[in-house]
Amino acid sequence: MIYLIASVLIFILTNVYHIFVLKKFRFREGLFISVALAFWIVCFPTLEWKLSNTLLDSFFLFFKNILILFIYIVNLFVYSLDFDKVASAFNGWSVETPILFWVALLYLIASLLTFSFIIQLFGEYYTFFKLKYGRKKVTHIFFGDEPLITHFIKEKINDQKNDRIVLLSKKHSDPNNFPSRVLRLTFKDSMDLLRIINVRNQTNFYFLDGDIQSVEMAISLIKSYGNRITNDYLFVYDPNDIVEDYLSSVTELNELRREDSALKVRLLNSERVTLYNYFYDNKGRLLDLFKKSPSFIVVGENQFAIESAKLLSWICQVFGKDSRITCLYSDEEFPKILYSEMPAMFEKESYENRVDFSFIKVTKLSKSEIYEKLEDFSSYSGIFLFMDDIQNLELAKVIKQRISNHVPIIFNLNEPFLINQYYKKFGNSIIQTTSLDFIFNMPLERKALELHQKYQDKFIEKNFYNNKYNYYSSMSRALGDYYSAEVAKENKSIQLLKNEHNRWSIYLKTEGWVYSNQRDDSCKKHNLLIPFDELSKEEQSKDRN
Repeated sequence: MIYLIASVLIFILTNVYHIFVLKKFRFREGLFISVALAFWIVCFPTLEWKLSNTLLDSFFLFFKNILILFIYIVNLFVYSLDFDKVASAFNGWSVETPILFWVALLYLIASLLTFSFIIQLFGEYYTFFKLKYGRKKVTHIFFGDEPLITHFIKEKINDQKNDRIVLLSKKHSDPNNFPSRVLRLTFKDSMDLLRIINVRNQTNFYFLDGDIQSVEMAISLIKSYGNRITNDYLFVYDPNDIVEDYLSSVTELNELRREDSALKVRLLNSERVTLYNYFYDNKGRLLDLFKKSPSFIVVGENQFAIESAKLLSWICQVFGKDSRITCLYSDEEFPKILYSEMPAMFEKESYENRVDFSFIKVTKLSKSEIYEKLEDFSSYSGIFLFMDDIQNLELAKVIKQRISNHVPIIFNLNEPFLINQYYKKFGNSIIQTTSLDFIFNMPLERKALELHQKYQDKFIEKNFYNNKYNYYSSMSRALGDYYSAEVAKENKSIQLLKNEHNRWSIYLKTEGWVYSNQRDDSCKKHNLLIPFDELSKEEQSKDRN
């Protein structure tokens, strides 16, 4: 009886420890261990444990029995257990029926576990087979933030019935979270991804938005593709510029030509691209921000706050107007970050239209403190809120109700539920930061590519996609041109040329560039950060064209 009780307790306690202590809710591994231990204990009395006369014989008898028990466990999981032989060992026991029931139950669980491993093994081989030989022209391969990817697949890609969708994850995902047509693969290492790309005559889109493993996967892909011509795209979030540094190093060593005919690497700055596309899609509404003397309030200290300050700085130049940007923050490091990232923006003398920054520190980015500071301002063109979702919503409601219902309030929301809940009330005031739409909603990128191709003969590096400087410089130029079309109705052409030059100058300065007699891209020094009138006729003609 004691063996039966011990076996059941070990089975229960092992699973409880695995679920509640180790927090592994995918508990198949824990179930495997608990079945093995429980069966090992219940089979303990089926063997002869009587000690021999000599210590050596007793030692070998003990280890022989241990090995036999392990063989029993192996047989349990490979469908070769002699159940009748095990059952016969319990003949005549007072608890014979409960023990046999327990052994049969363990045998059933073990058989199901083995069957599940077989299904998984052949299932992944079948998935790879479908990837290699299935007739699909476009494949979308995702790795990263599953809630974000799930939302994007359901809202956007799932309607594209002729495209294949592949999801790589570090652990087995709940199949109910995804549409049935999504192929799910458990990611082990970069070789899993490399097995997928050996598919010809199709276009692959890789979306790697995760941790350092995404960067590792991206570099493995770039190495695998090399310089071969392809129409495949790689989107990777690279906040620490690891992929950019790798591309620069292999280019310098002539190991890789960073041409647009090769794998098109998109080094995503998701905050910047989201803001660029938001300003592009909402130009009609945002033009009112720049009609008079632009004065903006940016609340927050995250990357969105930093990128919005940079964007507002250079887009005001398109309109040829001085501007003021007031930043409300609580972390004393925030101003230091802006000073370090764009030192030239804080120089006293400048030839562009003035961009005056002011910083107001609050104890905490709370609704009450920020509201109190906002009441001190007599006028402003627009308010940008970049905190967490709940803070943004609470403050947006207060501003709309108590301060002004006419001042534009622009804020970001990350949760799809909150976006759907409040879109009717706030509409295009919401920047949907949870969306991956910027990957496919790319009219701005197409315009940027056209501009790049127009001037690429004058560039040292002619590629658009695999070059962070060229990509974002062209994106900002395209967005500036889009807004300058409205300014062109009221200004002379020479003023538009000066505005464009000033926009480019401020853009470079927000990227950390400074003036120098000699251009040095590695140190972000540029010899053309001078007034438009001092440019050569050839340089002026670039803006004129």
